[in-house]
Amino acid sequence: MVLKIEPLNTRQHIRSGFCCGKDSLDNYIRKQASQDLKRRVSTVFVLIDNHSIYP
Repeated sequence: MVLKIEPLNTRQHIRSGFCCGKDSLDNYIRKQASQDLKRRVSTVFVLIDNHSIYP
């Protein structure tokens, strides 16, 4: 497992399948995070497992 923290990239990271079990965070990532990034009101980072993306 290779974990990496990187800024949310709406073209690279698929948010529709995000599920952490907390409805408020799930909804924010799926629906609001990209708008906040565009308006520059927040910075969103994601933790990814590089191995699962790049075998």
